[in-house]
Parts: sequence; C-alpha cells; structure tokens
Amino acid sequence: MILSFWVNLILIYPMTALAASSDILESFSGSDGISLYIRSELKDNGATARVDGLEAVSVTADYIKDIAIPVRTLVLLDNSLSIKDEDRDKIYEFLQDLIADRMDDELICVALYGEEADYLCEYTSDYIILKKAIDSIAYEDRETYLTDILYEVLDNDEWESSDAFYRIIIITDGRNGDRLGYTTDELYALLDKKACPVYTIGCSNSKCSNTSELEELFAISRKSQAESFLLDDTDTLDITERLRADENIIRYKIVPDESLLDGTYRSLIASINGTKYSLEVKMPDNPSQGDISGISEEGLNEASDEAVALEWGRVVMSIILLIAAGLLIFAFIYKIKHKKARPPADKSISKEDEDLKCFGDDPTQFVDFSPKCSDANTVGLWDDFERFNVSLTDKHSKCLTAVLSPHKKIVVGRSPDNDIVIENEKTISKKHCEIYAAEGHIYLKDLQSSNGSFVNGIKISKESEILPGDLLKIGNAEFVFELH
Repeated sequence: MILSFWVNLILIYPMTALAASSDILESFSGSDGISLYIRSELKDNGATARVDGLEAVSVTADYIKDIAIPVRTLVLLDNSLSIKDEDRDKIYEFLQDLIADRMDDELICVALYGEEADYLCEYTSDYIILKKAIDSIAYEDRETYLTDILYEVLDNDEWESSDAFYRIIIITDGRNGDRLGYTTDELYALLDKKACPVYTIGCSNSKCSNTSELEELFAISRKSQAESFLLDDTDTLDITERLRADENIIRYKIVPDESLLDGTYRSLIASINGTKYSLEVKMPDNPSQGDISGISEEGLNEASDEAVALEWGRVVMSIILLIAAGLLIFAFIYKIKHKKARPPADKSISKEDEDLKCFGDDPTQFVDFSPKCSDANTVGLWDDFERFNVSLTDKHSKCLTAVLSPHKKIVVGRSPDNDIVIENEKTISKKHCEIYAAEGHIYLKDLQSSNGSFVNGIKISKESEILPGDLLKIGNAEFVFELH
C-alpha cells in the first residue's frame, strides 16, 4: 500500500505540472459520464483516462459546435453612471453583435448588477426577447458590488444540473463597492471548485484613474482561463469574433468503469494530446436500474408479484371511479327533477347573495367570460362576477389560491402576512408582486423585488396584463395562472 502511494504520487505530480499547456475550462458529472471542456488547437481522438486506477470504458472527443450541447452565456452589465457615454454606445453595439452572432445552441441571459443582479430576461435564443432586454437598459446612480454578485452567480446549483458549457461576460469599469461581503480570495477559491470562463470587458473612467480596478478585473479572466478586453482599445466586432471561437472548445466525454458509479469523489487522470491532467471529480450515480442480469430468481419473482398487485390495484381503482361517476350522474339527474318541482324562490335575498349568484352551485367553476347575468352590451370582466378565485399552480401541481375582487389586491411573497405565501424559495422577496383588477382586466405588478417577475418568459418592468393560462415566474419559481 505504501509503495502504491509513492508510485501514484510520482505519477500524479508531473501530470498536474504538465497540464498548464492546455486548460480545463469546466467539468461536469452526469448520468452518462464525465465531461471535460478543454480549449486546444488539436482534438485528440486517442485520449485515455483512468479513474482510481481503473481504465475508463470509453473516451470520446467532439467540438461543442458539432454536438447538441447548449452554450449558456450570462452577460453581467454595470449600469452605473460611472460608465461614460461613449462607452455606453459601444456596449450597446457589442450586445447587438453578440445576440445577432450567437452560436446555434447558445442561450443568452442579460442582467444588470449593483447591490443585486437584476435579470432582464431568462436564458433564451429568441432574438426579439434579447433585443427588448438590451433596449431596456438604463444607466443610474448606484453602487456596484462585483465580487459579491459574481460569487453568488457561480454558487448556483442550477449550473450543476445539466451538461452545458457555461460562460460569463462582465462589462464594467471595475468599481467594487466597499461592504462586508465575499473577499477576492473566496471568489478565487470558488472558481477553483466550480470552473467557468469569465470574460471581462473593462471601461476606463474619464473622471478618475481606475487602472488598479481594471487590473483586478482582468485578473479574474486570467484565473478562469478566459480573455479580457479594454473597450477603449478594441473593436466590438473583434470581441464578438473571439467569443465566437468558443464553439471550437472540445468536450471529452469519459465513461468510467461501472463499479465506480456511486456518487462519490474519485481521482481522475486523463491523457490528452500528450498532456496529463489530474483532478478530483464526483462520480455519476449508476443509471442501469433496468439491468436485471445480476438480479436473483427470487428478486424477479418478488418484482412479478409487485407488478400483479399493481395491476389489480389499477383495476379496483377503475371500478371505484366508474361507481363514483354513476353516483354523480344519478345525483345530477335527481337534482334537476326536483329543481323543476320547487316553488318560486323568495326574492328577498341579500345584496351579497345577489352579487355571488352567477357562480351557480359551484363557486370554484372555471369562469366563462361571456355575459350571463347582465343584459348590457358591454362585456367586461366584472359584468358577471364580483369575486374570482385566483390559483397559482407550480410544476409539482401544488396549487395556491386567494380571492380577488375589484377592491382587493392579492399580494404574493415569502412574508406570512401575504395573501399567497410562497415558502422555502430564497429568490422570492417578502413582498414580491401583486395581482389586481382594474377597468375589467387583471394585472401582475412587480413590487421592486430582488429577482424580478416574468410573464411568459418576459420580465415586467412595472406591471403587465395577465390572462388565464399565462406562465408566471416569480423569482425562480414558476406558476400557471388560472381564474375560477
């Protein structure tokens, strides 16, 4: 064991030292293997890899432009007044070039940052949505905290949920507000753990020298194996072309031995273009749940018994549903027959009952927007009803409801005193948004939340009309809006 330790140490040390000739930009561990993204002039179709000493089952190499791997580009723009006017024009030109010359599988997200990141759109390849986002950019008097924002962006579990090539483009003059937050050392440590190329575009400050701030900014790019640009000295088309070159980054897909697929961290040593790489990677979990080669006959019998029991359960449930449906039909017919024999109703009903009579016997029925109780020619949303039940249904089919009336708004957020409370979602503000009715229409209004409100993928600046079936994104939570 001691001899094995020294042999591995002797082998690994030169491997790590030689790895500087090419750069591992990112790595990803998924159910189908481990992906290494490397910027290199040559693609090595004979690359090999070992995980904990065991030879990998296979190693394949592909340019990301040749495979269906999405490129996710996040643009972080400093929109403070310290950015001079001529740079603002060049920034707009650059963003126009970037979205027009995007890669085939590239998804772009544009965000402004100060104390927090303000996302103008979701990740998308839709040119119209991206154009609206950059057209909405306005510069304002604000403090900027680049280190904190970049740390929070990188420390996002969503980036580890799918095999994609992530990259960040920061456009700023390098100003970094002075507050108790993350340090540069903490940011660099996170970049070591969650590698991601961070391209930086620096703007010189005409009022005071910002040379030292730009040096610190460009150091982030060097740390993350990315390029940096000084906007004063670089044509925007040149920046776009150099960013476009990322489509020639090579993804090496490594499939480890099946015995190692247990979700733990293990030592990976890869030999690519004569360069040795050594790194710790998290193993995928074993996806071969459908493989029965190692299952005993007793296990197969148990599985068969479970399948039979499940089938009988479905039959019983179907019979119950049929009986229930028959009872409902019988009750409905009985109700109609007895309703015809009723004496005339007492007309001295209350005003509240009169207001709610259009709901019928079921106050949670879906609303028909055609007029039923009014003989007027105007078809307004409130002609028939004084109240609606609003429901927000998330992707897990969890439904949150509240009553909406012409005189009562619905406030949504994390605070327990809201009309609709969304817990355990830190991207949602305490008072995030509100739903209200005005002039026969229903609107969603953002209450200056930290992470914004979206209607069908488009961020709303103040308010937006919403209709049943619209997709609302509140922070990172998504809901389908309905009226009953």
